[in-house]
Amino acid sequence: AIGLAVAAAVFQDAAGNDSLAAAQVSASHDGTAPTVTLGALTAVGDGTYTSVITLSEAAGNGTAFELADLTLTNASAVLSGSGTSFTATLTPVSDGAIGLAVAAAVFQDAAGNDSLAAAQVSASHDGTAPTVTLGALTAVGDGTYTSAITLSEAAGNGTAFELADLTLTNANAVLSGSGTSFVASVTPVAEGTFGLAVVAAAFEDSAGNKSTAAQQVSAEYVYAPSVKISGMPESFVGRSSFDISVEFSSPVVGFEASDLLVHNGSILRFSGSGTTYLIGLSASGAGDLTVSVPAAVAHDATGQPNSASSTATAFNRTAEETSAQIASFMASRANNLVSNQADIGCLASNSCGGGQFATQVTKGQLNFDFATSRDRSIWITATGSQSENGTSSDTYFLATVGMHHHVSSNALVGMMAQVDFQSTQNGASSIEGQGWMVGPYFVASLPNQPLVFDARALWGGSENTIGPLGTYTDTFTTERFLLQTRIAGELIFGEVTLRPFTSVAYTTDKQNAYEDGLGNQINSQTVSFLQTEMGLDFIAPLFSDSDAWVVDGGFSALHSSSRGIADNTPAFDEMRGRVHLGLTREIDGGQFSVGGFYDGIGTQGYEAVGANVSLNLNF
Repeated sequence: AIGLAVAAAVFQDAAGNDSLAAAQVSASHDGTAPTVTLGALTAVGDGTYTSVITLSEAAGNGTAFELADLTLTNASAVLSGSGTSFTATLTPVSDGAIGLAVAAAVFQDAAGNDSLAAAQVSASHDGTAPTVTLGALTAVGDGTYTSAITLSEAAGNGTAFELADLTLTNANAVLSGSGTSFVASVTPVAEGTFGLAVVAAAFEDSAGNKSTAAQQVSAEYVYAPSVKISGMPESFVGRSSFDISVEFSSPVVGFEASDLLVHNGSILRFSGSGTTYLIGLSASGAGDLTVSVPAAVAHDATGQPNSASSTATAFNRTAEETSAQIASFMASRANNLVSNQADIGCLASNSCGGGQFATQVTKGQLNFDFATSRDRSIWITATGSQSENGTSSDTYFLATVGMHHHVSSNALVGMMAQVDFQSTQNGASSIEGQGWMVGPYFVASLPNQPLVFDARALWGGSENTIGPLGTYTDTFTTERFLLQTRIAGELIFGEVTLRPFTSVAYTTDKQNAYEDGLGNQINSQTVSFLQTEMGLDFIAPLFSDSDAWVVDGGFSALHSSSRGIADNTPAFDEMRGRVHLGLTREIDGGQFSVGGFYDGIGTQGYEAVGANVSLNLNF
C-alpha cells in the first residue's frame, strides 16, 4: 500500500494563516509480474503425457491463459483448467524429445503486470511398437528344427517374452535365450507343414508399447528315413552265406558296412547307395543270425537321421536238423536191432536149424547163425545187412554171443551180449555208431506141448559220430534198452509142419545232450520203437522119398511204431507183410540152409529183398 498526507502549518497564506493539515490518501500497489510453473511431463500410458501448470496469480486485466500460450516441441496439446491451475496433455508427434514451455507476457495479472516466461520441461518419447523377427526353420539333423528370434527391443514394463507367446502349428517347441535374442527349437508332430508365429501384444517394451505380430515361418516335415531289411532267409543250417538288401525310404548318405549290427555272423560284401544297399552275410552257424540297422547312422538330404530298423532274424536250424538226423538214425537202428535179433525159442527143444536160426535178408541182409546142441550152453550169431529207407542207406552189423543153463527139462536161463554197428548215409550227412547191449534171456516150453515162450531184456549204450552237413564231425553217446518176447507153436499135418508164432519187441534209445562243433546245444532226446509180428512158417521135405532136403518158408504181418521222431515218420512205420522161402539140408553135425525173402508188402517207401545162407553146427 502507498499513502500521501500534508501536515498542518506547512505553509501560510498571504494573510499569514498557517495551512491546515491534509488527511492521508492511500492506494494498493502490485508491481510483481505473475509466474508460470510447469510440472514434469508424465507419461499417461496411452501415448500421451501430462504436465500440471500452476500460475502464481490468475490472468486479468483483460487477458487469459490459454492453449496458444504454450510453446510445444514435437507435440500437440490440449489445455484444461482455470484460475491458477491448469493441465496440459501432450500428444507426441514422433519418437524423440518432446517439450512444453511458456513464453513471457502471455498474460497479465490484474495489476497489468506481464507474466514471466516458464522454462521448458521435456521428456523422451518412445511410441514405436517392438517387433519380432523369426528366422527360417532350419533342420538341425536330429529331427528338430531351429528358428532364431530377434526382438527389436527387450521386453519390459513388467512383461516377458516366453514360450507361451509362440503360436505353433503341428509342432512342439522349447525356447531359450534372453534380452533381444532367442532360439526356438521346434519338433514337428506329424509329417506335413509345420510352423511358428508370434501373436501381437505378446509383450511390451519399457515404454509400454505392445509388440506387433510376427508372421508364421513354416517348413515341410518328412519322417526320418525308415529302413527295411529284406531277403533274410527264415532259417539256415550250419555255416551259410546269403545276400540281403537294406532299403531306406529316401536316399541317404553316410551308410557304411560298419553301421550294421550283425550277431552270430559277419559281412562278406557291401555295395549300394541312395536308397538300396546289397549286403552279403556269412552265418557262423552258432545260434540265430540277427541283423539290424541302428538309428542315426545315415541321414537324408535335409540332415534328418534314419530311424532304427527292426531286427531281421534267420533261425539256426542246425540243432533241429542234427536232432532230426540222430532221431531217424536211432529209429532205423532200433528197427535193424529188433529185426536181426536171434530166435532163441529153438534152444528149448534143440530144434535150431531148418529155418529156426536161419539167415534173413533185408535189402541185401545176410545172417550167419550158429548154435550148439541142447546139452551145450554157448551159441553165437552174426548178422550183416544193407537196407534202404526212403533216401537213407543203412549198413548194419550185429553179433550176439549167449550162454545159458537149463534150470529144468523145459526151461533155461542165460545171459547174452551183443555188439552192433550201423552206418547211415543220407545225402551229405552221415552217422556211424558202435554199440553194445547185455542182459538175461529166458526160454521155456510146456511139458509135452509144442508151445515155446522166450524173452530177453538187454541194456547198453553206444558211441556215435555224426557229420550232419558233411562239413564237420561231432560225437554223441546213447543209452539203450531192449525187451522182446515170442510165443511159437507147432502143428503137424503129415509131412508138413506148421509153426504159428507171435512176437512183441520194444526198445528205447536215449541220446545224451552235447554241444556241436559250431557251438550249438543239441538237446537230449529219446526214441522208442515198438514192433509186433504174427506169422505162420512151414517145414516140409523137399522130396517125399527123402528127408535129406527140407523146404521152409512162411508169411508174417508186422506193424512198427516209432516215437520221438517229429515230422519224420520212417517208411517202415506201418503195417506190412513179409514172405520167406528156403532150403535146408542135414549135414553131419548140423544143417546147411539157403533162402530168400521179400519184406514190405503193402507199403510205400520201404521194401527189403535178399537171400540167406545159414550153417548150424552142433558141438
